[in-house]
Amino acid sequence: MKNTYIKKILSVLLILSLSVFIFGVTTAMADGEKASEPFLAYGIDVSSWQGKIDWSKVKNDGKTFAIVRAGTTRGKDTYFEENYKNAKSNEIQLGCYFYTYATTVEEAEKDAYLLLSWLEGKQFEYPVFYDMENEVQLASGMTTQLRTEMCLAFIRVLEENGWYAGTYANANWYNNYLDEEALGQAGELWLASWMNSGEPTRDYRGQYGLWQYTDKGKVSGISGNVDLDVSYIDYFSLMRTGGFNGYSASVEYVDEEWIITSDNGVNIRNGPGVVYKRTDYIPYGTRIHVTAKVSDSSYTWGRIEVNGNVCWCVLNYAVKTESSIIIKNEKLVADEHNRIIGLKNGEKITTEMFDVDGFANVEIVGTDNGYGTGTKVNLVLGNTVIDTYYVVIDGDINGDLYIDAYDLTYSTALTNFELTYDETSPEFMASDLNKDGVCDVFDCEILSTLMLCDDTNISQPEIKE
Repeated sequence: MKNTYIKKILSVLLILSLSVFIFGVTTAMADGEKASEPFLAYGIDVSSWQGKIDWSKVKNDGKTFAIVRAGTTRGKDTYFEENYKNAKSNEIQLGCYFYTYATTVEEAEKDAYLLLSWLEGKQFEYPVFYDMENEVQLASGMTTQLRTEMCLAFIRVLEENGWYAGTYANANWYNNYLDEEALGQAGELWLASWMNSGEPTRDYRGQYGLWQYTDKGKVSGISGNVDLDVSYIDYFSLMRTGGFNGYSASVEYVDEEWIITSDNGVNIRNGPGVVYKRTDYIPYGTRIHVTAKVSDSSYTWGRIEVNGNVCWCVLNYAVKTESSIIIKNEKLVADEHNRIIGLKNGEKITTEMFDVDGFANVEIVGTDNGYGTGTKVNLVLGNTVIDTYYVVIDGDINGDLYIDAYDLTYSTALTNFELTYDETSPEFMASDLNKDGVCDVFDCEILSTLMLCDDTNISQPEIKE
C-alpha cells in the first residue's frame, strides 16, 4: 500500500504470523505488482441495514474485524454507538466508514469534521474510510478531478487530527470516476468488487488493503445478507505503533550503531513493515546507523538512511554495538586520528596489547614490510570493520619495526618532495621526528643520529584532549 510521507516515517505496517490469521488456503493478489498476497484476516462491514447484531456469534464465526458505518452527510448511523460498544466488548477489531452526499470540497471537509465529532474518545484498529458512490457525485459538472479532490480533502482533515483515513469505492468508480493513484498515495484503499461465486478472486489490477468481495455473505449473529471483506494488512499494528486512531505513538528516536548478524542479511523497505516495498537488502556484517525504532510483539524496525533516502530494516537480526578498543599497555596511547603511539622500534605488536569493549574482536593487519608503522588494528564484528587504528613508531617510516637505512631513504625522499603522505597518515607522523608538521632536513639529521646509537626511543608528542 502507498502512504503519505508522514506515515512512512512515523507508522508501522507489521504483518503478524500468517498462520494465525489465515482461515483457508485461498489467496489473491493485493498489489498488481506482486504475484500474490495471502489474506491476513476475514471480516465484515455493517450499518443500520443489518439491524441488531449478536457480536459474540460473529466472533465465533471467525470474523476478526468489522468496518461499521459511522453515518452519512445527513446524520449518525442509528446503530453506530451500539455496534462500536458490542463489537469492542467481543474483541473484534474495528474501522468505520462515512457515506457522503457531498458535491464540493467544502462539503467534504464538513463531512470530515462531522465524523470527528462522532469519533471523539474512540479507538479504531482499522482505517476510517470515505464512501463515495452516490449518484449526486455523477451529476453534470462533477469531474474525476473534483471527486478526487473531495476525497483528498476528507483524508487530509482526518489525518491532521490523528486518524488514519482512506477511500472506499467499487472497481468501476476507481477505474472511471476517481483518480485511484492519487488516492492510493494519500491514504488507504478499500475495494468493493463482488464475485458471483462468493470467493474472493481477482478482477481488479489496482492497489488496496481491504477487499469487499461479496454483498451476499452469511454470518452467524446477523439476519440476512452481509458484506464480507478480507484484509491484507495488519492495520492494528499500524494504529498502535504509529499513534493513529486513538492510540498513542510508540516511536523511539535514537542515535545508535547496529551490525547486521543474519547470514542472509536483511531487507531494506521504504516503510517500517513487511508490506512496504522491498528496495534492497543489507548483507551480513554491515554497520548501520539507526535514528528511530518502532516495536511490537514480533519485530523491532530501525530507521536508517541509504543513499540519502529514509528507509527501514528489521533489527531482530542485528546487534547494537558501542564497541571500542581498550589499550591494555599504559604506555600506548590512541590520538584523535586513531593513531596508536608509544611503541619502540623492534617492539612486537600483538593482540594481547588490546582489549574490546563490546561485541567485536581485534584484528591486526601488518604492512607490506612487517608489523610496524602503518599496521592496522581493526575492530571487527562479523565481516564488518567497525573502526581502524594505525600504529606509529617514530623513525620507522617503512613499517618494518626497525629504524634503518630504508627509513632514511624514505625520509630523504620526503625532504626532497619526491614522496608525500597525507599529514594524518602514520608514515608522515613517523617521519616528522621533531613534530613541527614538516618532513625536512632536521628530521633526516635526527634519523641519522638514531641509526648511530643504541637508544632509538623517541619521546612521543603530548596528546591534546
